[in-house]
Amino acid sequence: MARSGRRLSRRTTRGVHDLCDGYGIDFILGQAVNTKLKQLGAPLMDQVEALAKQTEKPVRLFSSFDYQARSWGRPRRIIHKAEITQGKANPRFVVTNIGDRTERFLYEKLYCGRGRMEGFIKDHKTFLHSDRTSCHHTMDSPQRRQLVGIHAVQGRAAWDRQDVPYLPEHRAIAEAKPF
Repeated sequence: MARSGRRLSRRTTRGVHDLCDGYGIDFILGQAVNTKLKQLGAPLMDQVEALAKQTEKPVRLFSSFDYQARSWGRPRRIIHKAEITQGKANPRFVVTNIGDRTERFLYEKLYCGRGRMEGFIKDHKTFLHSDRTSCHHTMDSPQRRQLVGIHAVQGRAAWDRQDVPYLPEHRAIAEAKPF
């Protein structure tokens, strides 16, 4: 299927690469670590380990390479995050069909950013005891979720500006009603 000119992004689960490609949907998803990925990522991981040892600070570097799992019809772009934090290796791999962005942007802004937004929405629903974020009308649901996300981000930013920890023990503050 030809791309319609619209760019959609999804953080999704394994097994939908060809479907997304066919409909012109950009995807980025976590890839389980295996022996082959470790081999392909070893040079960057070695570099990160040497830098961490030299600087005695956390180090994070990114690279990308093509990889094809046995179940995939063709090679895919893998983003490799090689990181040492607290003296421990923390490699991560994500697979994507997005080719016009840097590895750091794709990993930190798109892949991790979506998870962060989901966390903000969860915080909003948990601490403000909000109910459903869906609607009966298909077109209304995305706008409602977006508003909930914006409110969650703004609420978290307000807590941060006041240097008040955003923890469940401060639930009484979150539940306070104007008088």
